Amino acid sequence: MKQRHKPLHRLLIIIGVLFLSLQVFAEETSRAEQGEVVLSWEEMKKMLSEIETLKQDIKRLKDEQAKAKQKKKEPLPVTYSITESHFSGEVKGKSAQFSAKFSVQILKEGWVKIPFFQNDVGIETITINETPTNSEQQFAQFVRESQGYYLVAC
Repeated sequence: MKQRHKPLHRLLIIIGVLFLSLQVFAEETSRAEQGEVVLSWEEMKKMLSEIETLKQDIKRLKDEQAKAKQKKKEPLPVTYSITESHFSGEVKGKSAQFSAKFSVQILKEGWVKIPFFQNDVGIETITINETPTNSEQQFAQFVRESQGYYLVAC
C-alpha cells in the first residue's frame, strides 16, 4: 500500500468504527426518550480525540499532495548548449580554409541532434573528444544529411 493512501484508509476505518459505535449506543438508548443519546464523558473524549486525529490526517494528506504537485519537473526549454567555440581561418582567392573548435553540453537524456554547418561547407577532418560525466560513457558522431552537418550525441 502506498504511503499517501494510509491516512485515507485510516479515515475510512475510523468512520466505520464510529458508525458501528453509534449504532450500539442507539440500541442501548432505545429505552431512553426518542432522539436522546447518552454517552459517558470518557466515550465523548475518545470520539473528539479521534475526530481531531482525522482532521490532522486530512491536513497532512493535502499538504503531501500539494508538495507532490510542486515537485513535478518542468522540461528544459532546450536540449543542448554550445558553451564554447573558437574559429580561425585563412582566405585564399575564392576559397577559405578554417578550423573550428566547439564545446557542447547535452542537457537531456537520450540522443540529441545538433546542427553545425550547411552542405556548402566541405570538411577535411573531424576530431570528437568526449568527456564522460558521472562515470558514464558518452557517444557522439558527426553526420551529413541533406540539410547539412550535424553532431548526434547521447
